[in-house]
Amino acid sequence: MNDRSRSRDARMMGASISDLKGATSVWRLFSLIFKHYKVGLLVVAACIVVSTLATLASTLFTKTLIDDYILPMANSGSSDFSPLAVALAKLTQADSLGACRDCETSSRYG
Repeated sequence: MNDRSRSRDARMMGASISDLKGATSVWRLFSLIFKHYKVGLLVVAACIVVSTLATLASTLFTKTLIDDYILPMANSGSSDFSPLAVALAKLTQADSLGACRDCETSSRYG
C-alpha cells in the first residue's frame, strides 16, 4: 500500500488531521511562524477585526440612515439637516477608524 492510498484510507476512517502526512508540515510551519512572529500576527489579527467591524458598521448603518433620517425628512418636507449631519459624522468616524487600521496594517506588514 503506498502513502497516497494510506492517507486516503486514514481520512475515510476518521483519522485526525495531525495523523495525515501533509498536515504535520502545516502544523510545523504554523508553530514556527507563531514562535517568531507572535506579536506581529496578533497586531495584524486585531487590525483585521477592527477593519471588519468598521466596514460592517458602516454597511449596516446605511439602513438606519435611510429609515430613521432620510425617509422621515422626505415625508415631512423638513429642511433641518442637523440630525442627518450628526449621523453622517458618526459614520465618517467609523469609516475613518477602519481606513486607518487598513493603512497601518498594510504599511507595516504588507
